[in-house]
Amino acid sequence: MAKPKLRLKPVVELPKRHRTSAYTLLVQDFLKSKDAHAEIENAPKNGATSLRNAVKNLGVGDKVEVKTIGGLVYLTKK
Repeated sequence: MAKPKLRLKPVVELPKRHRTSAYTLLVQDFLKSKDAHAEIENAPKNGATSLRNAVKNLGVGDKVEVKTIGGLVYLTKK
């Protein structure tokens, strides 16, 4: 098999990098829900820290709080 030749393809502008963590999506989904509290199932050991960072980055610390009780991670609405 012959290798394909490399070619240049002109583009108008570079695509923007867009990354969203799973924790950010969890916080956004929780805010949309009507639930006052939710347990994060199968959260890794650093799950609470990652959730706190997501809350901080979204700027919703006045609406959502992350709690760890008995080794389980919870989201609660204030």
